[in-house]
Amino acid sequence: NLHNLMAINYNQLEQYSKALEHHIIALKLLEKFDSTDYNLATTLNNTGFVYKTMGKYKNALNHFNRAILIDSLFYKNPKVYAMLLGNKAHTKFEMGDTLDILNLYKFSSRIRYSIPHIYGIASNKINIADYYILKKYTLNAINLIKESKELNNFSKNYFIRIRIRKR
Repeated sequence: NLHNLMAINYNQLEQYSKALEHHIIALKLLEKFDSTDYNLATTLNNTGFVYKTMGKYKNALNHFNRAILIDSLFYKNPKVYAMLLGNKAHTKFEMGDTLDILNLYKFSSRIRYSIPHIYGIASNKINIADYYILKKYTLNAINLIKESKELNNFSKNYFIRIRIRKR
């Protein structure tokens, strides 16, 4: 809906409070008028992503978890489900909570490989590489960054290119 689009634009402009304001309005409208699980899950994900960007990790996790629990989302929309798992894992990583995040990343990756979703696969590889760097598995991290770069050469995704350059 319009509020989601406004929120996404505000997020890209780094106006996070306004982004949240519009995501919250969108959530209220979805709960009142739209029973589509996809729209609710996507809006919860986007809201969680803004919270994560703001460093409000617990709020982000609450939104990701709420969306993950939507009935049959794994079957109805595996792309969104995998994205939520990846965002949940990355939020936990940023919180310093590495317990079980490798399993979340790998499950998200398996889903993304099965679809296939090239951007998601490349993004997961970068996130797992960051985890390996933290755990001092440098060679594994380097290999994953190389694989992500190869995938990006195939997909030509701007955001992956930026994330690879930061490593």
